[in-house]
Amino acid sequence: KKKTRGNSSGRNELALLNLFESKLCTILFRSTFFLNIAECCTMIRLGNVLVNYKPIFCPNFLLQNFDFISFSLYLQKKLKKFIFFRLCFFRYLFGPPAYIEVNFKLCHIVFLKNFFLPHLIRSTFKTKFSLLQGCFNRFK
Repeated sequence: KKKTRGNSSGRNELALLNLFESKLCTILFRSTFFLNIAECCTMIRLGNVLVNYKPIFCPNFLLQNFDFISFSLYLQKKLKKFIFFRLCFFRYLFGPPAYIEVNFKLCHIVFLKNFFLPHLIRSTFKTKFSLLQGCFNRFK
């Protein structure tokens, strides 16, 4: 008899991508604040990245739903100069994916949901706003 494998390999691939896309260094890179993942990892190891107002030193830290990412004051100044430089000379910013919400003015990121949830891939502003309200209610 032949053993059939079933369709579990597709689910494993999605689970692996979900894990990869919820790592702190990946989210920082996708938010377009940094040019490469190595720069993200360096800033995390130096303690300049805060998750839920606590410094994180591990680049492979797995984010949960509605985690709030901010930066130290030193890194905020550096990032604002970098964003200004990119807007002045290149005249564009890359758009972050739908599963993170980025505030370029305050240098804050909110991780909304895992990557392959279908209702967030093409979400409307109303959906994101209701999710963000739930996030801020969590910190009260």
